Amino acid sequence: MKKFAYNSVLEAFVDHAVNTPGKLFIVEGKKEFTYIESFKAAYGYFKHLEDCGVKAGECVIVKTAQTAATVFTDMAVAMSRAIYVPVEKVVAADRVDYIIEKTDAKFFISDKEMEV
Repeated sequence: MKKFAYNSVLEAFVDHAVNTPGKLFIVEGKKEFTYIESFKAAYGYFKHLEDCGVKAGECVIVKTAQTAATVFTDMAVAMSRAIYVPVEKVVAADRVDYIIEKTDAKFFISDKEMEV
């Protein structure tokens, strides 16, 4: 079996942010984000999750469009050692409720307001 250089995507991301901070990481339309810009955004999201009480091992449901912010959210959840549970934007509210119930998720992130 081939051995990989990193143990996780997060480890690779942090290594690149430290060692190649100005290198391009992600492009969204006309916006470009370097590794260090992306790390700073992800770290800011992580601090917000921490302030909200997200703990290691807890499920975080993420229902967003596939954007740079979604990637930053993914990295932030990994930094918190929580479990990232992606949900496609088109998934109906009753299905989301089912996923929340089955995963015992305490946190829900969305780029759109939802009716409760």
